[in-house]
Amino acid sequence: MVSSQAMPEPKPSAWGNDTDPAPKPAVRAGGGRDDDEAGSDRGGPAPADHEGLADVAPVASAEVADQAGAGAVAAAGRPGDVEIAAEVQSLTDLADWIRGLGVTVERPGPGRVIADLGDKVQFADGSVMLDPNGEAFLETIARRLGDASLDEIRVVGHTDHRGRASTNLWLSQRRAEVVAEFLTDHGVPREWLHSEGRGLLEPKVAAEQEWTLGPWVNRRIELELRSDTD
Repeated sequence: MVSSQAMPEPKPSAWGNDTDPAPKPAVRAGGGRDDDEAGSDRGGPAPADHEGLADVAPVASAEVADQAGAGAVAAAGRPGDVEIAAEVQSLTDLADWIRGLGVTVERPGPGRVIADLGDKVQFADGSVMLDPNGEAFLETIARRLGDASLDEIRVVGHTDHRGRASTNLWLSQRRAEVVAEFLTDHGVPREWLHSEGRGLLEPKVAAEQEWTLGPWVNRRIELELRSDTD
């Protein structure tokens, strides 16, 4: 006989922004604007809500089928997605899995992981809108984060060297909020998530290298994952 268990109550997914809108960036003489602040006066609306649909695995036998209404049914990943284990993952396992997606992962100390999403999640100049590639990547990440044993996920936004410091700080905060909203909408518990913008205060490379490598090196989103049990 297959025992049945009641499904746990879903955790809330509402997300609230607590950042006041920033003033419009100044226009330089001649009508041009610095790179990362161009277009920020458009208001940068957060992307529309997305609703993730869980695909349910087929019932293996008539006995399981009879109890499916009251029991837990395993969820299957969508075609083409990276396979996601059903069991809860430790922070070490999660770090290894994220690294396998081509993301730079650091372990600065016990119970802490920093994942630099780099070119996987990028924003256009002066924009706070996720592009389709960024949304697809974050959706994959969100499904795995929901199965992990975590205490906190801090979404941190950074910008490149170009533009006014005040505007870049606002942009980095709004971008972090947009990513946090998306993760919440795709199953990551809201109480785990915090967002923060650090503007151009913590660049990965110096301004000279940024001109060579591209602004995305410093214009990035980082996920700081924390777990007291790992």
